[in-house]
Amino acid sequence: MKQLKMKSLKTNIVVIIIVWIVAAGILGVGLKSLITAFQKPTPIEDVDFTKDVEGLYVSGTIYGIYGCYCEETSGSSVVAREYVIDADDYYFLGLRAEYDDMDAADALEEASWDYLEDEDADYSKLEAYQYEVKGTIKAMPSDSLRYYHEAIGWYSLTDEEQEMYLPYYLEIGTYGSYDTMDLVIMILLFLFFFLCGLIPLIMALTGHYQKSIKQYVARSASPELALQKVEDFLANTPEKDGLRYNQDFICGSMGSTTIFGETPKLCWAYLQTTNHKQYFITVSRSYALMLCFTDGSVQSVSVKNENIAREHLYNLEQLCPQTIFGYSDDLSSLFRNNLYGFLNLRYNQNQPNTFSFEK
Repeated sequence: MKQLKMKSLKTNIVVIIIVWIVAAGILGVGLKSLITAFQKPTPIEDVDFTKDVEGLYVSGTIYGIYGCYCEETSGSSVVAREYVIDADDYYFLGLRAEYDDMDAADALEEASWDYLEDEDADYSKLEAYQYEVKGTIKAMPSDSLRYYHEAIGWYSLTDEEQEMYLPYYLEIGTYGSYDTMDLVIMILLFLFFFLCGLIPLIMALTGHYQKSIKQYVARSASPELALQKVEDFLANTPEKDGLRYNQDFICGSMGSTTIFGETPKLCWAYLQTTNHKQYFITVSRSYALMLCFTDGSVQSVSVKNENIAREHLYNLEQLCPQTIFGYSDDLSSLFRNNLYGFLNLRYNQNQPNTFSFEK
């Protein structure tokens, strides 16, 4: 069945490649941040702020907050705030906090002002609100930088004083460009698309799409002999226009799924035409041979066009005198509701076929 497995694989390979390209793209976008997440952050006290610090993943204690210079809202909700903090003993830096991280920052900001305004303040009270953060130092976007400059009175400062206020902020909880939630979503999307490619690959290589053949072999009195018989059929019966058949078996495909049955047990076959419409206008048609067997199973084999389908039906009619060819609603109802009665029409009595080919 190797050739059937490879045929199923070839049917799926384009989809597999596309979804794996998407998976690789997602992984590529987040890979740098994902690697950063597993690295040890640089202590902020070890950072040399006279050099380019953009993109550094750092950790440190926030000892105090001087104030909030801008907020980001979504609708009526505040989703992020940016604050002014000490970068070291000389430089100042922004601090960006989102969602729950704002609560700790707001509490420290209030405690910082209480401490600064009270000459007799107890430092231990401020210390109680200080906390550790991890995140990435990023260049402030233009809108944040404008509010930052307005808050510190940038244009009234001397050049030396301006130098003290760095145009960066420390974005809490980020690993480079992305935060934890972003990375979780990316990992889940990567796994989803990777599995979307891996599952059909495994199914094709393990013969999942040849389930009908496996069932036939498993039900046989001698599975080994049955498998050998199928292999001989596949090796010696050439495929023509998507279908192969002889006095023993009939085999085709619907997408990546292999259609297989015993020719002597074929009791009904007909052409099914499906009209594909857009805005009530037929834009294309697809054709399939419907193969019905004595156990009540129905298998559908896709064919390229109506002429090919009718040629197969003609050939099968010469090969299968026990089979009814052509569709009618009465036949469909009888097959579904009274299989024994359907088989008595021709299969059990081998009467002449008087039904038309058209559905």
